[in-house]
Amino acid sequence: MERGDDPTFLRIRGGPDHGTTMGLSEGPVVIGRGPDNDIDIDEETVSRRHALIVPSSRGRHVLRDLSSSNGTFVNRDRLGHQERILRHGDRIRVAGSGVTFIFQDEGSETVVMHPGRAEADSGADDEPGVEQDARLEMDEDEIKLLELLESRTFTAVSKEEIAEYLWPEYPVKGLRAARAMTKAIERLREHLGDDPRDPRRLITAGDYGFLLVEGKRPPDR
Repeated sequence: MERGDDPTFLRIRGGPDHGTTMGLSEGPVVIGRGPDNDIDIDEETVSRRHALIVPSSRGRHVLRDLSSSNGTFVNRDRLGHQERILRHGDRIRVAGSGVTFIFQDEGSETVVMHPGRAEADSGADDEPGVEQDARLEMDEDEIKLLELLESRTFTAVSKEEIAEYLWPEYPVKGLRAARAMTKAIERLREHLGDDPRDPRRLITAGDYGFLLVEGKRPPDR
């Protein structure tokens, strides 16, 4: 649970984990009721899969409500169906829980983000990504899929994780999730300019899942 040297983390107030912290840079963090979540809140008002914090592009973190019954709140505002880019000091609560998560970004004082400019200004020749105009044409499923894959560039993401992340209301291995995933992958490849007969950027990793390849591969460690 402790964050170590992670500069972006949650500080937990209330509940059995009061006073602890959790780093956020390693990947998506699922909040819900049950030990199979990254953060388990054992309260009846909390849904089994309640909320998700995921690293997005350009070093930001995004909070999403996973169609919970009793809502996710940031600074007293209910999240609804829209995602929320987290800012240093934001306070997150799920349902009527007495647990509060305080989002901390220790690099926020030295990084200035200008909405609408970050995507264009920070692009590099070796990181083609998806052009901003193309992103505007993408639907919600395609955007969520892209952000999940971008958070794991050069790492295969399983079909089960994709299905649970994008369509938590469907059975993970059901036909509806499979059809929705096929459609989202096909459309995302179109936006990436990938040849569906020989994809080079959004690659199928066997029966396991999918792999996004962007820019230069990070060095082996």
